[in-house]
Amino acid sequence: MSNMAKPLARFSAGLYCGGVDRHCPLPGGRRGRPGECFWLRQEESTWRAVVAADLENRSMDPDQDRWDPAAYGQKGFHRLDKHEAARCLRGRRILVVGDSTTREVYTALTAQAGAPVVRRMRWSDGEWEPAHRWHMSRRWEVNRSVWFADHTHDRHGTCSFSSRCVRDELLGADEPGRPAGHAGFVFVMPNTQEELSRFQRLLVSQPWEAVLVQCPFWHFFAPQAYNYTISRSARKAFVRLPLQAPAGPIGFGKSCAQYVGIARRQLPEAQIFVLGLYQMGTLGGMALLPNGQSEKVRARSTTEFEEALLHELHDALEVRCERRGNGYAITHTLHGATMLDRYNLVGPSGARTRDGAHLHTGASHALVQHMLNWMCPSG
Repeated sequence: MSNMAKPLARFSAGLYCGGVDRHCPLPGGRRGRPGECFWLRQEESTWRAVVAADLENRSMDPDQDRWDPAAYGQKGFHRLDKHEAARCLRGRRILVVGDSTTREVYTALTAQAGAPVVRRMRWSDGEWEPAHRWHMSRRWEVNRSVWFADHTHDRHGTCSFSSRCVRDELLGADEPGRPAGHAGFVFVMPNTQEELSRFQRLLVSQPWEAVLVQCPFWHFFAPQAYNYTISRSARKAFVRLPLQAPAGPIGFGKSCAQYVGIARRQLPEAQIFVLGLYQMGTLGGMALLPNGQSEKVRARSTTEFEEALLHELHDALEVRCERRGNGYAITHTLHGATMLDRYNLVGPSGARTRDGAHLHTGASHALVQHMLNWMCPSG
C-alpha cells in the first residue's frame, strides 16, 4: 500500500468497522453516532455538525446536509469537486451490481461523471454535489413517478421494478488516445441463476477497472430465501414479523462471496468494492397469514437480526476488523475487496433514507465520493 493510501485506509476502516461497532470514530479519539458521522447542516450562513435532534426532525430535508470529513479535521479523505470527479472517471470502466438501493448509487456515479442517467441530476458549477430533490415524503409511491419519468432508458427499457435492468452507459465521449468510459449496472435482488448469468455476461463484455457489489438478498432475508431445494415462489413466499435472527447461516454471505469471486477471477487487476450493510427502518412487504391469505405488512429490522447477517457476511468475505489505538484497520478481506461503509452514513432506523431502505440522494453521493477516493487518491 502506498504512503498516500494509508491515511485513506485508516479513514475507510474507521467508517466501516466503527459502523460494525455502532459508532463513528472521529479525529482526536472522539466518537460520533451513525447518521451524524461527518455530516454538516446549514444554520443561517454557517455550517455546523449534525446532532441527533436533526435526524429526529422529519420536517428537515437530509438532502440539504453535506458530508464533509475534512471539516471535522479528518485526514485521508479529499472531496472531489465537479471537475475533479469528472477527471477521475474519464475513460474509466465501472460495473455496479445490486438492487434498487444500489441502482441509486449508480445514478449518483453517472452524475458525478458528468453523464447522468437521471436527466435533471446535473452538477452545476459551484454546487456541492449534483442536485436532485425528492418530495418531503418517506413513501416511495410519492416519488416513484418523478424518479422513473426522469430516467434515461436502458437496453431493456426503463429500469423500474423489473429485475431485467441492465445498463452500459458511456461516460463522456472518446478522446484522442483515450476511449470513453463506461458505467455498467446489473439489477440483482431475487438471487437467481438468471441474474448471476446476466452479471457474468456483462462482466466479460468490457475490461472493467472497478466492480461495486451489493450482496444479493430477497424479502428481508426470510429464512427460506436461499434454500434452493424448494421452488423460487416458495423461497419468497413469506416474511417473519418482526425480523428474527436466523438460527444459522442462510446462504447470504456465501452468495455474496460468489459474486466477488467471479469478479476477481474474470478481472484479476480490478478494484472490487463491497457495500456494507446498514440499519433499515420500517419496511413494507408481503406476509402469508395463517389462513393462507397474503397481506401487506410492515417489518422492522432488529439488532440481533442485523448482527447475525453481519457475522455471516464477514465469515464469507473473510473481513477482519481490528482496533488500532483510537481507530481501526481492516487486515484482510476475500480477494482484496474494499468494504465501503453505509451504516455510519445512514444512521439509526434508516435516518438518511426516504422509505426505510432507499438512501437520500446526498448519502448516495457521499458513498460515491468515498469510492472515488480509492480510485483516484489525492497526493
